[in-house]
Formats: sequence, structure tokens, C-alpha cells
Amino acid sequence: MKKHFIIILAVLTLFVYGKTRAQNAYNFTEAKDSVAKIIWDKLKTEDECISSVINQLKKIDSKQLAKAEHYKSKTAMDFDFQTIDEYFVEDTVHVYYKLQCFPQKDGSWIGLIIRHIVDMELDINYNQCDDAIQIVQYQKGKKIARLKLQSVFPEDFSIAAEEDFTIPIINYKENVIDWYSYNFGPINLVWNGKKFETTSKLIYNCISNGDFSFFEYSAIFNQCNEIGYKWKGNSDNIFYDNRQNAIAKFDIKDGMIEGFALQNPKYGVAMEFTNDNYIAATPAAIGSQMQYVLNHLGEKPTTKEFKNGKFVVTQLINHVTKDLKRDVYIEFTSKDENSPIETIRVYSTPIKK
Repeated sequence: MKKHFIIILAVLTLFVYGKTRAQNAYNFTEAKDSVAKIIWDKLKTEDECISSVINQLKKIDSKQLAKAEHYKSKTAMDFDFQTIDEYFVEDTVHVYYKLQCFPQKDGSWIGLIIRHIVDMELDINYNQCDDAIQIVQYQKGKKIARLKLQSVFPEDFSIAAEEDFTIPIINYKENVIDWYSYNFGPINLVWNGKKFETTSKLIYNCISNGDFSFFEYSAIFNQCNEIGYKWKGNSDNIFYDNRQNAIAKFDIKDGMIEGFALQNPKYGVAMEFTNDNYIAATPAAIGSQMQYVLNHLGEKPTTKEFKNGKFVVTQLINHVTKDLKRDVYIEFTSKDENSPIETIRVYSTPIKK
């Protein structure tokens, strides 16, 4: 009896979750016409940036240009144009666009465009054409209108997307998007007929993945924040994001960076990655469960102990025998192993001879 009760409860839970999600989502029927083709054809003539790129590709290889459009459905298209010269790298050209269309309740359509261009030969005005993500609106009888990301995405996410200089992976399924980035955890977005909604937590990864672990924030590249390098930041030793929110406080000794402690629960350390190094799960941050960290420590040397009334997990993340000559550690603290994380810090110690 108990077993049957559990199964029934699980089914009811899935039903309620699915019903709630369906209520938030916008149900729509398949488009009668190929909206993706209509929008793309208009972009090729009406959008200053895309039309300029297409005209230049036509001169490079008109035959390949004719084969570059791939329509996945009436609402989805990929454009992939590539030439590779193994002897002259400067002649390499790769232009990729991904277009996905979403219907609005007023009968118009939104087009989400992802762009990637390797432009060794192309003449592009980057003051006007530097957006890797673009939103356009199509209404029958009108020209394509370009919209701001904030008009269709949640505010926090639109800021993250604008600041992200990498090309995301975007998986579409009807009115749902799963968005993967190198810089923040996966975001699930649901189209409601007017805007995208999300219940996902937006948490940035700001500790680099790999053997050369150092603090990094993707939106600001003009400052080196690696342990062992000179601190060039503010006199308070705090690193702020573009909206002046404190992200991390640095340990500085004789003007050099020795470590840092995270200050903001929106910034953490990613612990799961795809084969292409995209972040596969929400990064561990202040407020995340310590059990998540314990389940993702891997094989690097780790200690777990109670110290000064706190449960402390310390892992060696980098052993640098040249130049820096330091061991670099990451430390998580919480009340106990089943409680939320209270602090995250990265610190270094000289390698003992």
C-alpha cells in the first residue's frame, strides 16, 4: 500500500508541476507560413548589419551562400557560412546566425538572433553591429523593428546576456529555452506570449575553470585579478561589477594579490561543465547547500573538518611550481555539512621547499 501511495503522489506532483508550468507558458499553434524565412528575408534587406554581411559573403562565394540557410521548422533557422584557408589564416571567414521565432498575443512575432562572426575579411562597423544577441519584432506590412533585450527578457538576465561576450548554447523546445553560457549557470526561460519568464537563479561563475584558477568577471577584462599579480583595483581592495555591487574582497600584501573572498550570493564557482566547457549546473555560491559541494569535489586533495565552530571544506585547486610558486586553495564554510554555505574564499600559500 505504501509503495502505491508513493507512486500516486509522484504522479500528482508531476501533474501539478506540469499544469503550473503550462499556465505560465503561452500555448500556440504551429505557424501557417514559414515565419523564420519571412523574418530572415526581411533582415537580409532591412537590417543594416545583416544585409552588409550577406552582400560581402555574396562576393566571397555566392554558391556557398546559397547553401548556408538551413530551415529547421517554420519558426527556426540556422545560417552557416564558412571558408577556411589552411595556408592563409587571415582569409578565414565564418559567419553563423541562429534564428528562433516566438508568437506574440497581438499577432506579431519576436525573432531571437544569435550571431557569431570570424571576420578576417569582412568589413563590419562594430560600433553598430557588435551585438551577439539581437531581438527583432515582425508585424505583417511593417518593417522589422529592433528591440532591446530588456523588452522581452527578465531584467537581471538581459543584463547578463548583454555583458556576455561568448556565444551561448540555446536549446529550444516549443515556447521554452534552455540557455547555457561559459559565464553563468543554465537559465530556463518560458515564453508567455509577451515576454520570457524564469524561475532559475542567475549565478555567475567568477573562479576560472582549470589549473590556473583566478578570479574573473566576464564583463570586465581590463584588470588582472590573478593571484601573484599586482593589485590595480580600488583602495578598499573590493572588486565591483558594472552596477557597483561588491563581488569579492581581495587579500593584498605588499601590493600583490594573495587571495580573495566572495561577497555576493550572485557570484560563485561552477562545479559542473559540458564537454564544451559550458556551465552545466548552477554554480555553488553563498547560500547554496554544502552537500552540493561535497558531491562535486572530484579527486583533488581535500580536507573536511570542524574549526572555530564551523564546518570547513578546503581543496587544493592549483600547485604552481614556476613563477608563482604557490599552492592555491578554495575554502567553503557552513554550520555543518547539511547547511547552506556561509563563506567562499580562495587563498594561497608559498610552496614549502
